[in-house]
Amino acid sequence: MATPIEKLAIVEFELNRIIRGKADVIRHLLTAFVAGGNVLLDDVPGVGKTTLAKALARLVDAKFSRIQFTPDLLPADITGTSIYNPGTGKFPCPDFFSGGQWPGAPLWRPPERPSFSSICSSTSTSTAS
Repeated sequence: MATPIEKLAIVEFELNRIIRGKADVIRHLLTAFVAGGNVLLDDVPGVGKTTLAKALARLVDAKFSRIQFTPDLLPADITGTSIYNPGTGKFPCPDFFSGGQWPGAPLWRPPERPSFSSICSSTSTSTAS
């Protein structure tokens, strides 16, 4: 069985095979990944930033999601919302998600938010005209 260092070397090798010419970016990305940090990949369009994030997610068996930032995007669209349950006095209200076990509870489950992913890629749309 491979050690964690050997597994990391395999991931680095595979990422360098998928994305060519970005060895330093891949090394920094993996350093942040191992340390549990965040990475901002800022580059011109079309150089493989999303492909790199997707490939890393596939290689480490993590969930990947993508956020398209638009002028009307709200923080709750990314992070979700906590619902207060006055009966228990707790956040979040588990009954909200279980199908209406308290009066007035909706019978739907909100969509899963992109922030509940291990690897999340975001892109902004240009609003300049």
